[in-house]
Amino acid sequence: MDDDDRVLAYVQGRLDGPDQSAFERDLAKRADLRAEIAALRATRDAFAQEEADAAPAEGAWQRLSQSITTERAPANLNRRPALAQMAAAAIGAIAIWQFLAVPFLPGGEEAGFVPVSEAPLSPAEAERALRVGFAETASVGALTALLAEAGARIVDGPSAVGLFTLSFDDAAAREAAEAIFAARGALVLVVSRP
Repeated sequence: MDDDDRVLAYVQGRLDGPDQSAFERDLAKRADLRAEIAALRATRDAFAQEEADAAPAEGAWQRLSQSITTERAPANLNRRPALAQMAAAAIGAIAIWQFLAVPFLPGGEEAGFVPVSEAPLSPAEAERALRVGFAETASVGALTALLAEAGARIVDGPSAVGLFTLSFDDAAAREAAEAIFAARGALVLVVSRP
């Protein structure tokens, strides 16, 4: 039973001996509970005064108390079948989507990630290429300047292991770039020929 239920039961006189004693101990320690009880009693007294003043308002406190008690009652447990039906409908919808709709969507196996290893370079391309792994902390500006200095163009990547394939005009340009990349250890972590 939460604090709100205990406060209401206490004011309505529905707490039994041990529960009432425990609540009164909490009440002695907690100012917030005392304030709630004072507010609830003031409301009850106001309704009692109103009942005394006007005959149509007779039983207003009892009606308010009863409506609060009704609202705080446990929820109807007959909702379980409805939840089970909703779960079954959701599973059925997912199954229908997976088996009847997804196979007919455009794209098929051609779409998606294709690792570099599935598209090997031709011998002529391999003579003019390097595979390079850049440092994660390297800025785009620094990498752009390095690629321009080396005369390199990114033609593929990053691969599954994070390597970029760079292309050069000829084998001599590739060798010169290899020396430049080797000297830039802060930007280039790995340099290899395909």
